[in-house]
This record gives sequence, structure tokens and C-alpha cells, in this order.
Amino acid sequence: MLQFRCTLQDARKLLFLLFTIEIILAVIFVADYVMGKPSYSIHVLFDLDGEACIPAWFSSMQLFLIGAVFLLAGRAPAASRPPPALFLMLIGAGFIFLSADEAGMIHERLRGLVKHAAAAMPQVNSHGAWISIYAVVGTVLLLSCYRHLLFMFKFFRREAAIIMSGFGIMCLGAVGLEIISYAFLRNGATPLLYALEVALEEFFEMAGASVILYGVTRFAINRLQVPTMDAIPPAATFSVPTSAVADCSSTAMGQAAHSVDATR
Repeated sequence: MLQFRCTLQDARKLLFLLFTIEIILAVIFVADYVMGKPSYSIHVLFDLDGEACIPAWFSSMQLFLIGAVFLLAGRAPAASRPPPALFLMLIGAGFIFLSADEAGMIHERLRGLVKHAAAAMPQVNSHGAWISIYAVVGTVLLLSCYRHLLFMFKFFRREAAIIMSGFGIMCLGAVGLEIISYAFLRNGATPLLYALEVALEEFFEMAGASVILYGVTRFAINRLQVPTMDAIPPAATFSVPTSAVADCSSTAMGQAAHSVDATR
């Protein structure tokens, strides 16, 4: 069984660490443009608008971690509290898809796959057909899961507010600033202004993902923690049970039940 323990203090430390990394990546990208891209290798490695580079890998890992925490929160044996495990696993799978999208440039290739339908979709300067597709899918999922989302806001108010704040920050970068970029800045006339826009866009995306990861971790901790009378900070142990562990657990439960019957 793979286990790791996480406290609220650990989650806060991780959030500040991620913010620090994101600021460094944005500063390197802007500085590279200001200095006229003196090193091709550095430009390729830290290009916030590129693929198969350090920022893309970092963003992909962020989204994967969010999905993994959702999945673990849904599958953990101690997760007896609602919302249901299926809802959490669906969200987790969605974030893992977004992680694959970030690493594999899925949304960039969507227009080629749906080139006939893309012409009729709302887009900017013949770009951004993926925004319409993702917006439709996101709206359908939101409407189908709204009851569980309302439950989270009712019983995990602070964690849900943090998660939704992260979504807002990420959408501001992924959709809002990207639309501005496609409409006004991708003509090559203002390279420095374009670099600043890309830095802000990607920083908001990464920062939003960090806030979501922080909120999801808080949610998992508060959902999975075992009540105790000791003055110990809330914490959760995330577990990925194996089949052998499951068999041992079933055997132990059977022996316990037999012992109870024997005492009666």
C-alpha cells in the first residue's frame, strides 16, 4: 500500500513553493525577450508559449496532481463522507485529461480534427475553436454535477471557495487573456507587449492550478481525517490499496466478526 501523510501546513508550504516557481518562470521568459533571446537553448526550455518545455511540463504535473488527489480522495478506504466517490473520480479523470492536453497539445490540434465544424464555431481570427468545444463540455459537466457541487459549498465551504477561485484565476489566463492575444497581439508588431501578455496568461493559468491544488488538498484532508481528541493539526493519509491488502482486510473483518459472535 502506497501511503503519504499531508497536513494543512504542508499544503500551505506547497502553495507558496509553487507560486515561487511560477514567478521565476515568468521572469525568465520576460527577461529572455527583453535581452533579445541571447540563448536559443534557454528560450526553448523556458518558452511559456511553447510546448515540450519546462513550463509545459510544470503545468502538466500540476493538473495531474490535482486529478490524483481527487482520485485518491474518492478511492481511499476512509472516504465514507459525501460527495460520492464517482463524482470525485470523474473530476479527477477530467484533470488528468487536462494534464494530457497540456503535455500532448490536444486542444491545439482540435481545429485540424474538426476543421469542417470549426468554421461555424465562435473563435478569434480563425483561432481558438477549442474554447467553444471545451466551454460546451464544461457546461454540460457543470449542469450534470451541480448538486454535488452545491453539497461541497454547503459542507466544505472554504475549500470549495478556494477551488472555485482557482478556476476563476485559471480561466482568466486560459480564456480571457488568450482571446486578447489572438485578437490583438499575435501579428508580431509588438513583441515585448506580446511577451508580457503571454507571461501574465501563463502565470494566471499556473497560479490558478496551484490554488486549485491547495483547495483540493484541504478538501481531501478535511474529508479523510479521522476525528481525534488530541491537539493535532488536521491531516490525512492518502492510500492506494492493493489487491493483497484488500484480501487481508476482508480476512481480518471475518475474524473480527467471528470473535464477536464467540463472545456472545
